Order: sequence, then structure tokens, then C-alpha cells
Amino acid sequence: MTGVGFGDTFPTGIVITGTAPLGTYDTNCGSPTYTPVCRRRFDHPSPVDHPANKTCTVTARVIDTTINGDLLNTSTAVTSTNAGTGNTASDTLTVLKPPSIAKTFSSIVHGSSNSGTVTFVITNPAGNTLPLTGLSFTDNLRPPRAP
Repeated sequence: MTGVGFGDTFPTGIVITGTAPLGTYDTNCGSPTYTPVCRRRFDHPSPVDHPANKTCTVTARVIDTTINGDLLNTSTAVTSTNAGTGNTASDTLTVLKPPSIAKTFSSIVHGSSNSGTVTFVITNPAGNTLPLTGLSFTDNLRPPRAP
């Protein structure tokens, strides 16, 4: 195919991150120029030729700046000079809020033989549609005081 191009505007709050080049492509993509526009839109504006029976993979790192939830994202239709207009591509990006942690101590009467407890509560915020994985934390309790 000759003169291939497409574009993709990300949902509000999703932006391209990193340093130049902000997008990468594999060797089957020719030598296109990818243009991140205000870090919210990714264009393949310079039409390039693609070899027969090959795929072209374009990659950009994105981050969430304001929202969470499931965000549907759809590209523009891919176009070419000699094969016309193709389809669009869609996928859902799931953005999760980070967990929160709370800590409480029970009361201990000084000098008694009673022990107290420390409790940690980790919360997966409302609106997260997936379980959080790989959770960890460290709490360095101070050493006991001398009697």
C-alpha cells in the first residue's frame, strides 16, 4: 500500500508521556513522522508505503492525568492512496486510582501486661473496575523505649 496514514485522539486526561521520540514504530512502517499534538493526539500524517503482507506497529507511552475508569478510545480510519479507506481501531483503556492506607493503634495502659494492636486498612478506591495487584507497604515501628 502507498500513502498510508491515520490519527488517534486520546480521551480527556490521557496524554503521551516521555521524551522525544514520543512514539515508536517497527521496521515495517517505513520512515513515517509521528506527531504528538499537545500530547493528546497521535498522528501518522506523513503518508508512507507499507510492504505487502506485513504489519506496522506504532507504540506510544501514555499516562492518566485526571480521571479513572474505563475509557473507550477509537482511532481515525486508516487511509491509503492506492487501497482507499480502511477501518478504525478501538479499545478500552482501564485507568485505576492508587490504593489508600490507614493506620490505627489500640490504647495500651502503661505498665500493664495488656498488649495493643496496630491495624492497617488498605482500600481499593471506589470506581476501580479491577482488583489491585502487587500491593505492598513498609511500616518501621520505632524501637521500644527503655523502662
